[in-house]
Amino acid sequence: MNQEEDFMIQLGHRLKKVRKARGYKSREDLAVKIGIHLSTYGNYERGKRIPDAVFIEKFCATLHVNHIWLFTGRGGMALPDNPMGLETKLLECIMEKVEEYMEQTKSILTSQKKAEVISILYEEALENQNWQDELGIDSKTKRFIKLLAG
Repeated sequence: MNQEEDFMIQLGHRLKKVRKARGYKSREDLAVKIGIHLSTYGNYERGKRIPDAVFIEKFCATLHVNHIWLFTGRGGMALPDNPMGLETKLLECIMEKVEEYMEQTKSILTSQKKAEVISILYEEALENQNWQDELGIDSKTKRFIKLLAG
């Protein structure tokens, strides 16, 4: 099993854990709540497909789940009291910026490496009091993505 497959399986386990913790007995109940096809959600939960950013955002917002925990298993599963606060908007922006940069530079990262980049940038941005003024991809981040892309 390669790293990407392992990442997808671990992410699938966390999706299932959240579903059960939030009281959804079946995949179908949750798929309907989120507004996606049962087969799509089933593939995510079984580790057969990587969810896109739109699904992750909707899943986390709907079920009050910490994005970082979902991607990495670090920290707590639940969000703090303000689930749609600035931190959510920050994560959304970071995910978009990383995707844009990877498209522009034709960088290829495994899903696990992309999640690691997003997680690191998110944690660094939360430490920066002026993160709203600095949402571009800086040279340090560009070097980091190039290094991970090989």
